[in-house]
Formats: sequence, structure tokens, C-alpha cells
Amino acid sequence: MLAALIAGLVESAYVSLLPVFGLLRGLDEPSSLLLVTVFLAGNVILQLPIGWLADRLGRRRVLTGCASVCVIGPLLLSAAMGRPWLLWPLLLLWGGNDVRLLYPGNRAPRGIVPAG
Repeated sequence: MLAALIAGLVESAYVSLLPVFGLLRGLDEPSSLLLVTVFLAGNVILQLPIGWLADRLGRRRVLTGCASVCVIGPLLLSAAMGRPWLLWPLLLLWGGNDVRLLYPGNRAPRGIVPAG
């Protein structure tokens, strides 16, 4: 329960602070809001591919990769701000690495998870 609360707080911080960050870095308002849109689109688009990779490669390896992207993404964000060819794929990939969805499925009893 605590993990869900913390994950919700972190995602709320991303959603509320990405547009502010974009404005401070010189983007106009529509482009700043597009930062959040692409970030959340990555969350929706990459759920199935990440789940498929977790089934094929193992959850631990995929969790490690997702956690790495979640650490590297914010570090690369400042460098990517002036380069749209890097910024939009970075946000899509960073937003899609929703590690919260992999771990509970790994810890739940086999009969509860549909793919179990």
C-alpha cells in the first residue's frame, strides 16, 4: 500500500512539474503541455511491450532495465531539451517504464494473475 502511495506521488510530481520545467527551459505553453502528453502516452503505449519482454526475458531483467531508464531519463532531460529528435523519444520511453505494474504481478499468487 505504501509503494502505491509513493508511486502515485512520484507520477503526480512528473505530471505537474514537467510543464513548469518546459516553461523554464524556454518552451511555449503548448509545447510544455506536450511534454506531459508524450510522457503519459509512453505509459499507455509501452505497457504491452514491456509485459511481453518481462514474460520472455524474465521480470527481474526487465525491472532492472526499467529502473535504469527511470534513473537515466531525468538526467538526460536537460540535455535533450534543445533537441526534439531526442526529447520526444526520451519522454515516450521514460514515461513507458512504469515498473509499478510488473512487481505486483510477480509477487501475487499464480491463480490471481490472469497470465499466471
